[in-house]
Amino acid sequence: MNEQILSCRNVTMRFGGVTALNNVSLDFPANQVVGVIGPNGSGKSTLFNVLSAERRPTKGEITWAGQRIDGLPPYRVASLGIVRTYQSASVFPELTVRESMEFAHWTARKRGGRSIAEVAEITGLTKFTNESCRSLPYGHQKILGVALGLLTKPALLLLDEPAAGLNQAEVSRFLLLIKDIRATHEIGIGIIDHDMNLIMPACDRIAVLNFGNLIAIGTPTEIRSNQSVLDIYLTGDMRSDADH
Repeated sequence: MNEQILSCRNVTMRFGGVTALNNVSLDFPANQVVGVIGPNGSGKSTLFNVLSAERRPTKGEITWAGQRIDGLPPYRVASLGIVRTYQSASVFPELTVRESMEFAHWTARKRGGRSIAEVAEITGLTKFTNESCRSLPYGHQKILGVALGLLTKPALLLLDEPAAGLNQAEVSRFLLLIKDIRATHEIGIGIIDHDMNLIMPACDRIAVLNFGNLIAIGTPTEIRSNQSVLDIYLTGDMRSDADH
C-alpha cells in the first residue's frame, strides 16, 4: 500500500500571459503540517486550487498515494480524503451549527470517522450547536468551516488562510485546535497563511513561494534564518523573531 502523500511535480499554472505557478514540486504527507507562505499574488491559493482539482494545471502532475489525480473532478479528489477550506468563512447561513455538521457527516457516512459530538468538542463548538451559522462570530464561523472539513473524514486537510480576519486570541485558539486535530485525528494538514504566529509553531515544514516560484522549503527554524526569505517575505516582526 502506498504511503498517503499528496505530491505535485513540476506543476505550472498559466492564466493567459500570467504564470501563477512555475514548475512547483512539493509534498504534503498525511502525517505532517506543511505551511505555504508568500506575499499576495505569489501563487498560494492557486496551488491549493490545483491540489483540490478546482483548477487543472497547465503542466506537471499531481499524485495521491502514488496515483495520478490531476484531471479528476473535485468531488472525486474530495472522496479520496483531500479536503480544503477557503479564505472566507464557508458556512450554511440558513442552517444551525448542528444541521451543518450533520450534513458534512452524512457526506462521509461510508467512510466512518468521528462523531458530530466528538468534533464539536474538539473544535469548541458544543455550546453553539443550536445557534444559526449566520449568528456565529466570524472567528467561530472559520472554526466551523474546519469542523465541517473534519466531519468529511479527510486524510489531508488544506486550510486556506484560516487566521484571516481573526484577532490574536482567536489565532492562539486556532493554533491549539490544529495541535488537537493532529493529536486526535492523525491526518495531514496544509496551511496557507500570512500570520507567522500561526505558521511557525504549527508547521513541520514551510514552503515559500515568490511570483509562482518555490524559492525555499525547510523547517520553521531553517525558513526563519533563510536570508533570501528574510529579504523577500518576512515582516519586521518576523525579522525580529529571527534575530532571537
